Amino acid sequence: MNTYQTHLVLAALDALDSGNLASLMTRKAIGPNEWDSITNEDYGFSFDYILENHGNRTVIDPTSRAALQWLYRYLPADCPRWGAHGFVVESDTVPMITAHMERDGLLSENEYVERMNEEDEQRRQWDE
Repeated sequence: MNTYQTHLVLAALDALDSGNLASLMTRKAIGPNEWDSITNEDYGFSFDYILENHGNRTVIDPTSRAALQWLYRYLPADCPRWGAHGFVVESDTVPMITAHMERDGLLSENEYVERMNEEDEQRRQWDE
């Protein structure tokens, strides 16, 4: 993605609804890539990232240090940023990205909720 395309993406995202999302910032200050030093304590207690779908763009908002470091390591250096930690990607790439994140042990908010619902259903069945 060249600079012109990046600015187009940022302008489109800004037009979505700037009131609902944190202030926009581009990835000029590259965060530390410490993925190799991630330990179990760096993963979230429940989920590691939240997906915010905005049509053809999606914000991946990490909620754990492990997810943040994964994004720094595997997404392109010129990946647009949204808010303090959010990474903006094209929505059609989200299934591939999240599959790789899950392979590395990271859990989305939606997946966490789904697992909790499945566990609740199993408990109800055992109680019957």
